[in-house]
Parts: sequence; C-alpha cells; structure tokens
Amino acid sequence: MWLVPVLCLAVLAAAGAWVLDDPSRWIRAGGPLVSASPGETGESSEGDVSPNPNVADDTHAASPAAEASTTTTMCDSPATRPKGAATLPDVVARIEAGGAHAAVAYIDGDRVVRLGSLGITAAWSTSKVPLAFAVVQKGLQSAQAVNLKAALRSSDNTAAAALWHALGTDGTAAETVSSVLRQAGDTTTKVPSIQTYAPYSVFGQTMWSVEAQARFMEEAPCLVGAGVVLAEMAQVDSSQRWGIGRLPGAVFKGGWGPPKSGGYEARQLGWYPVDGGKTYVAMSVRASSFSAATNDLDMLSAGLRG
Repeated sequence: MWLVPVLCLAVLAAAGAWVLDDPSRWIRAGGPLVSASPGETGESSEGDVSPNPNVADDTHAASPAAEASTTTTMCDSPATRPKGAATLPDVVARIEAGGAHAAVAYIDGDRVVRLGSLGITAAWSTSKVPLAFAVVQKGLQSAQAVNLKAALRSSDNTAAAALWHALGTDGTAAETVSSVLRQAGDTTTKVPSIQTYAPYSVFGQTMWSVEAQARFMEEAPCLVGAGVVLAEMAQVDSSQRWGIGRLPGAVFKGGWGPPKSGGYEARQLGWYPVDGGKTYVAMSVRASSFSAATNDLDMLSAGLRG
C-alpha cells in the first residue's frame, strides 16, 4: 500500500475541499496550489474528560499467529470513496453555519480529501490508538490486556495512563508512540513528552490533523499489532458510538475534551465497510458543548453514508 508522508495545514479555507496527491503540496479541488505548513506539536492520569465511561473487566489477547493472519487479510482492503462525498461539503457548511467549526478527511484512491475550516487540534483519546499499537509491538499485550481493552473500548483514562507508563519514561513513551506514526507514513506528527495542558495526559495533547489520521487508519491494518488493536476498536462501548460509530461495521476510536480557547472538541478516526472495501475517515468538531460536538459528528457520519 502506498505510504504518503502527511503534512498538516495550520490554516484552511472554510468548508473547502483539499486533496493530497503529492507530499510537498496541497491541492484544492478545482483551485490553485497552496503551500503546506508544518503541523504543530502540542501527565496527569487523564486524557479525555469522559462523561460516564464504562470500563469492562474482562480481557482480550491475541496470539502472535492469529495477529499476523488478521493483519495480512485486512491489508488487502481498498480505500473506497464515501457514497455521500458529493454532498458532504453541504453538510460541513450547515454545521459551520450553526456556529461550530468542523474538519473531515477521507481517502479517495491515492488522495486525501479534506473539508472544513477547523485547523489541527489535540488528538485527545484518539491518541490511544497508536499508544495501543506501541504497547503491543513491545510484546506487552498479555500483561496489558485489561488496560488495552479498557482504553480502546471504553476510553478509560487510568488504563491508558498504565499503557503509557508501561513503555518507560515520558520521553521513551513519546518516542515509541511517535515511531508507530512513522510506520504508517506520518513524518510530521510528534507525540509530546511533557504535559502541555494540565490536567490532561501528555499523549492526549498530540496535535494530529484529520488528514494524517485518515492516512493512519488506511495503513493501520498493515502495522504489527493490528490483530489486537483493531479487534478492540471494533467493540467500542455503546455509550460512545456516536459519529462514525453509528455506521454498520465501523472500527473506530473517539476523543473529546475542552480546548484552552473555549468550547468543546470531539473527534474520531476509523473506517467502515463500503462495497467490498473500506472508507477510511477522520473528523473533528469544535462546538459549544460535548453534546453539540457529538451531534455534529452524527451529521457528518450521516453525510458520509449518503
């Protein structure tokens, strides 16, 4: 599968459509070239402020053989354009007309298409996905099985903090999780090694663009550890199945929290099956409240479905 280093735009035109088909430039659909700028890099025991997360107690672990088999099979799935692609710009425009800011990116063949005015934001608990990959790649899936499940299915912050500390010091953990992003072709996003926004987690404040997240999800099935991590992402708790989670067969992870600038952010990365392939997508909303942001993500997922 083609790997593309993803560069992040700090400022994007409102509800504009952008296509990445060259590592050195952004192309607006039907418009002029725009130079890309580097993305920003932005411990307590918490990542997201989770409204009533449900934490399960049972465990999940995959054998190395099962993991390798699952990864090889999933790597063969082509990227499929969302059925609602033609009208999705109108959905984004309606959301932003209501006072929120949104961003959505999806894979269309070899390109990343981006819509919306919201710039690069904190990853919040979507950062638990590369964190989980890092833990599994270090051979810790058996020792951390309970925490892997809780962090990915229920977005449990205590479990995620345990995964982070299992990788070593903050500096070592940051390097290890960043290396997972590099494996997926992301040469720009950097996981911080210090707490930048108390009381939230070090890794949750990773500045991660929706473009880079969509590419990461396209490459995720090919990464070592996919059999463990993606199986958990397919079983997200029902209380967190908004947005992408409303689409049948979705494999995804959400994140949410209050940015320093005010309001509330909610975002997701994942995929859902379409016509024998998968639509790889990431989306983010900054609105007045958690419920307003997740309602807008519901609108985006309905727009993707068409």
